[in-house]
Parts: sequence; C-alpha cells; structure tokens
Amino acid sequence: MNCRQLILINDNVKIPVLTIDDKVKYITVPCFPFARWPDLAPCLPVNSFLLNLFVNKSGRLSLLNKGGTFTTYAKELTHIIRYCHSNKLRMAGLSDRRFVAFKNYLEAEVDPMTGRSKRSSNHVARILRRTLDLLEYLHAKHARNIPWCIKASKKEISARDGSKYMIWTHPCIPVEESGDPRLPIGDAVIKRLKVGIRELWPDTQGDKSYLLQRRKLTLISVLEKLGCRRAEAARILTTDIYDAFNSPFKRPLLKIPSVKGVRKYRYVPVSKVVLSSWIDYIETCRLTIMHSYKMIDQHDFLFVSVNSGEPLAIDYITTEINELRRSLNISDPCHAHLFRHHFVTEVVKMLAVQYRAASADSFTQMLINDASLLKELREWVGHRSVKSLTTYIDLAYRELADVPKAYEEVRVRMAIDDCAAALDDLEARLTAGELNDVEYAYLARQVLEVSRSEIGPTPI
Repeated sequence: MNCRQLILINDNVKIPVLTIDDKVKYITVPCFPFARWPDLAPCLPVNSFLLNLFVNKSGRLSLLNKGGTFTTYAKELTHIIRYCHSNKLRMAGLSDRRFVAFKNYLEAEVDPMTGRSKRSSNHVARILRRTLDLLEYLHAKHARNIPWCIKASKKEISARDGSKYMIWTHPCIPVEESGDPRLPIGDAVIKRLKVGIRELWPDTQGDKSYLLQRRKLTLISVLEKLGCRRAEAARILTTDIYDAFNSPFKRPLLKIPSVKGVRKYRYVPVSKVVLSSWIDYIETCRLTIMHSYKMIDQHDFLFVSVNSGEPLAIDYITTEINELRRSLNISDPCHAHLFRHHFVTEVVKMLAVQYRAASADSFTQMLINDASLLKELREWVGHRSVKSLTTYIDLAYRELADVPKAYEEVRVRMAIDDCAAALDDLEARLTAGELNDVEYAYLARQVLEVSRSEIGPTPI
C-alpha cells in the first residue's frame, strides 16, 4: 500500500464565501485540510466536498486543533481516495457493486503486528457513512439528472442528548459493535500512573526529568479533578487558577474553557488543596521553563512544553497518557478521555447521596423535575441533557452501596481525600530529595490548614 500522507494541514487558509448580496468575501481559517491523491496531485472531489461543508456547516463543525472536525472527515475519506486511485475509478458515479467491494477492502486489511483486522466494525461503518456523504455530494454536483445507483438511504435516529439526526443505511454497512466505551478509569490505574511517573522521571536524573515529572503529575491531577476534555485541559489558564484559589468559597469554582455547546466557559468546583498543588507547579516548574525560553509574557496557558515554553498541543495530551500506559504496562483501560468518565460518575454519586435519591430512576426523575439541579450538573460536567447522562447514572448507582448518607460526610471525605493526596505528593518529594525537612513541614502545615478551612467544624 502506498503510505504517502494524503492530508496536509494548511495554515491561514483564505476561503471564498458568498455574502447575502452575492458578493465574494474571504474568510481566513487558522488551519484547514488539503487532500491529495497518492501521486500527490490535488484530490479535487474531496477538497470540493470539504469546502462545501465549510460554507454550509462551518458554524456546527469544529476547526479547533489543526482543522478539527474537517480534518477528521478528510482522514476518513483517505480510504476511498486510495481505493479509487489503485483501481483507476472515478469517485463520481461509483457503482453499488464497487461500493460493496470498497467495504470488503476495508475489512480485509490486516495489521501485520497483530494479524488482526486493522479496523473494528464501528470504524468501517464510520468510514462508509462518511464516504456516502462524499458520494451524495458528488452526485448532486455532477450527475443530479442521473439516478443514483448506490442502494443507500437515510433514517432518523435519536442522539444521547435527545436530538434527532439522519444516518446512512446500506445492506453492506456492518452492524456496529455493542459495548460501553465510557467506563471510567479506575482508581488503582490513576494511582499507578502517579507512582509510575515518579519512577520513570526521577528528580535525580536532572532538571528536565523533574520538570517532566511535575507537569505529568499536574496533568493527571487536572484530568482527574476537573473531568475536562483534552482540548479544555490544554487551554486552562494560570490566572483562572489563581482567581479560584483566592475566592472566598470553601470549594471554589474554576473557570475552564468549554469546547462543546454555545457557551465558551463553564465552572467546576475544585478544593483549595488541589488548587494549591497546581499553583506550586506554576510557581516552580512552569516558571522555570518560561524563564528559560523568555516566554513569561507570551501566554498564560497552564501546560507548556519543556523544550520551548510554548503551550502544550492538544494531541500531545493524548500521546502523554498513551505513552504512560505503555511504559507502565497498564493493561486496564487507560486513556485521557476516561478521566472525564471517572469525574462525571463521581459527581453523579455525590449528588445522589446529597439528595438521597434511592435509585437511578428516582435520580433521573429528580433531574427532570428540578431545573436548577440539572443546570448545576450540566455546568460541572458539560453535558446538555439528562439522556446523555444515563450511562453515568446507572454506573454510579452500581458503585453506591448505601445512598442515604449525609451530604456533609461526602463533602468531608472528599476534602480528606484531597488532603491525603497532597500529603502523599509532599512525602514523595521529600523522599526524592526535592524538599528538605523544613520545607516539607512548612508545606504540609499549609495543606492541613487549607483542609481544615474546607472541612469546617463538621464532626468526622
């Protein structure tokens, strides 16, 4: 197979669009994909399709992170590009028999390392449906007076948030595999990651090793405590962390960017103990990096590259977790988005206990009836509807052994857990020689004082 890269990401692309009065204006897009044939000639059918998508759906499709959804679509169409090129076929007018052969081609490819099929049935179905979008567009553009020969149709289905949308059906599209990909990352896996980071990047191996260690530990903490998406984690600002820490509330709200929905930000409660650990990273490791590359006044993003001081790329967050999983030989589910599922499940458990909802059904009904509670939950977890939370609600109730507990007990336990995690971190730094006894005692006292202020007079 020709392994040439077929999708290029171009910067600052000027795309022509028609205004209401039929005049042409140019919109500059920070990143946009450009498709090529394997012989490196421009792939005009796919590029035309992508531009049409931009003109008609740009408000609904993301351009974040190197072209966003447009780049994802372009990559899904590289398979039909290769297939048509190798078989000398025109995309416009592709027959139904050839479409079925394309599906067989997708399923026949084998990973040489594992000997298994390269793609799951879900992946094949996704590629085929994206290809049908392309073929429908080409038929409407170039052959609308000729009957479409592919035996495909669309049906309406319901999304998790209750909205309706159309999906392609065809006899050859495989039945998608069942299963729940949203199971949260386990507590034991999170602990293994934290311990393993210190083992792989010890303080004794020099400044860079230590800087990487602290950044990785802070990233794990951010993913665990905020339940944010990777694009949200990459865009967290240090000023927002300081604002949250300095607020008068026992459990302040941290402003984080939102990459889904119409709102640009949402607010998530975080303990001051956790915030203080992030501030320690900001004022030590991050500050060292920014000084080294004279980047102090350049940007305010929390996570930065140790090699340049530039903001950490969104994709690198995924790479960071995947490399940790491989390096530590973790066989349990472990990738960046599973931290989000862990967080959402924990929030549902906390609210279930707080409101003493005895079952998953009663909790769901409570969300339907109580608009303010639903709004609060949506703010924290970034989901739009009750229906999209069903999996997390069911999982939370499977994990809850006894729902009728007092809310204060849960709040105190969370504060104690945060305090214990912060003390464990200080102890590890003391053992590694990063802190001396005096520094350790001072920082430990700070952690205890902050925890005491959060817990308050409630008896444990």
